[in-house]
Amino acid sequence: KDYRETADSPEALAGDDAVKAAQEYLDKALKELGKDEVALTLLCDSSDPAKPVAEYIQACASKLKGLNIELLPQEKANRLAKMKDHDFDIVLTGWIPDFSDPTAFLGLMTEGNAYNYGSYVSEAYDAKLAEAADAATPEERWTLLQEAEEILLDDDAVSGIYQMGGAVLQNPKVTGIDHHVFGVSNLYKNADVAE
Repeated sequence: KDYRETADSPEALAGDDAVKAAQEYLDKALKELGKDEVALTLLCDSSDPAKPVAEYIQACASKLKGLNIELLPQEKANRLAKMKDHDFDIVLTGWIPDFSDPTAFLGLMTEGNAYNYGSYVSEAYDAKLAEAADAATPEERWTLLQEAEEILLDDDAVSGIYQMGGAVLQNPKVTGIDHHVFGVSNLYKNADVAE
């Protein structure tokens, strides 16, 4: 089965319950910080689909008393430079895996990974991924990867916001195109057009 079908859903709350829970967490954080409000900058691309998604996140955050999210739209090269310099509060970025395995995403958040722009560090997370790499069976590996993901999500190190999709319109006379959901989306080396 697909990994996502066998792992717990990361979306435990929805709607009003999510807003209520977020407000409670924010109130607790503000109290610990001794502040009435916190302002954060959300670094994002200045083009679609990132900018409208960032605007949506900003609108959702505006429902919370004490949180102000300011958008910082940048051209992709500038956004990447800021990410590499760790010059952001929050960043909206994306990742397309180049192989079909949960570690194509989970491995990004290990300590020292060049793409771990938020500098997330968790010994328990790294240990769980190392344990999964040495698992005796595929089933044991899958379970360990799910446990690692739980650690990552519990720590709120990263949040999945949306998944891009696409549609393909293909002439029935064209055959042999390989469509992939990871890596290069279409391979044409075996393509053929019937007369």
